[in-house]
Amino acid sequence: LVLNYNLLLDTTDAAAARAVADAVRSRSGGPPGVEALALQHDGGRYEVACNLLDPAGLSAPAAVRAVADAAAAAVGTCVISDYTIGLTLAEIRERLAEAEAAGR
Repeated sequence: LVLNYNLLLDTTDAAAARAVADAVRSRSGGPPGVEALALQHDGGRYEVACNLLDPAGLSAPAAVRAVADAAAAAVGTCVISDYTIGLTLAEIRERLAEAEAAGR
């Protein structure tokens, strides 16, 4: 299961947003199990959209947020808010428990 987790940045600077996305992306050295990219919203602000492939473990939202906060500060911005789309972490945990109980 994948948790869609997004971080809204207080920046209109594409390079800063890409730096934050790079910091949280696994293949760029971020926490394991994170896919990320920077997306611009109407009005010019950026968000980092993430797929957390192990949301109950190493790519938990709190771990990704901590990395994003540090990376944003390093490029002169901050994370305004974070949110999930689709299943919540609690719903993912519930489905994983149901699958384990069913022997899947």
